[in-house]
Formats: sequence, structure tokens, C-alpha cells
Amino acid sequence: MWDAINNWEVGSVLWVQRYMSSPFFDWFWMFITRIAEHRVVLPLMLVVFAFWGLKASIRFGFVWGSAGYFSWLIKIVTNRDRPHLVSEEVNVLYPPVSSAFTSGHTALGCAIAIILCVAVWKLKLHKSLKILLCSLAVAVFALGVGFSRIYLGVHYPSDVIGSFITAVPFFFLSVWLFTKIANLKLFAEMKLHPKIKNGFLRKEAARGTVEHTEQVEA
Repeated sequence: MWDAINNWEVGSVLWVQRYMSSPFFDWFWMFITRIAEHRVVLPLMLVVFAFWGLKASIRFGFVWGSAGYFSWLIKIVTNRDRPHLVSEEVNVLYPPVSSAFTSGHTALGCAIAIILCVAVWKLKLHKSLKILLCSLAVAVFALGVGFSRIYLGVHYPSDVIGSFITAVPFFFLSVWLFTKIANLKLFAEMKLHPKIKNGFLRKEAARGTVEHTEQVEA
């Protein structure tokens, strides 16, 4: 099944590389593709921890990691050849590891985009600003990362589209799984300092710390 699809889609990969490539874009799209990796996610988890607490930070990492895991499971089942294995003309700028369908980086980028949009929508901001920030998150982390995978010669357009289609249901599945885990007795009975629980940069955490101190002194 993949042979006919691969032969048709590899032309789109070659077109992008022939007419849109340059040394600057090689660097730019390599940079964009890497923003969905752990080197960016770990600092983002620290930011989430600072403002929303430990549980929110772990949930962020869990949902992001689940997106990559679900994509990896699909890769095992589909076992699709990478573009450079179909045509020697494809220039591989990023070393691929597993099979092609779906795009793991795109799945991870979509997870970040959805998480950021959910977080932004809960903030007390003007609706137009929320839409702008969400659009920016989708453009960079979802669409940007997706296109970078095609430009770098490691994915077909349908690999990226497949990740777009599965992103939302996998996100809700990941959140549901995390909720089940977080509600286990072990986690439910954990007693955390208010700053760790609520985020040490939030006013609520500061007030909780004062109340916690007063209770201890009493």
C-alpha cells in the first residue's frame, strides 16, 4: 500500500527541497524542528512549575511524552519507509531513527501547542489577545514543526497530516490517563508545601505559604 503513496508523495518533498531550500532555511527549519524536543520541553516544565505548581508541570510532561509514545506505537504498526529510502534525491538534513508514519516531532509539537492554548485560554486576558497567542502557538509548534519535517527530508506530508488528525484525541486520552494516575491514593495523600503545590511565583502560593506558617506556629 505504501509504495504507490510514497512514490506520489516523495515528489512533494523534492519540490520543497528544490525550490525552498537555502543555507538560512536549513538552519531555520532545523531550529524549528528541535523546539518540540526535550531540550525545550524541560525548561517549559520549569516555567509551568513556577506558575502553576508541581502537578501541572508533571501533567505537561506526561501529556507531551504520551504524544511521542502514541506516535511511536503507530510507527511500529505502519512501518513506513522514510522518503530518502524511496528516492536517493531526497536530501536528509536530520537523521531519522524510526519509521515515517506518523511524525513524532509533529505529534510532540501539537501537544505543546494544545497545552499552551488551554493554559492561555484560562488567563485573564482580552479574547483577541488569547486568539493571537493561541494562533502563534499553533503556527510555531504545530504547523512550523510539521513543515520542518518535510523540509528536512524525513517525512511525507501525510505523515504530518496524520499527526494533526491524531493530536486532539491523543491529547484528551493523555489527560484522562494522567487524571487516573494522579487520583491514585499514593498521589492523593501527598502533602506538598503550598509553593510547590501552587507555584512559587503565584500570589495564591504566597498566601498559602503564610497560612501554612501560621498553622505550624499555632
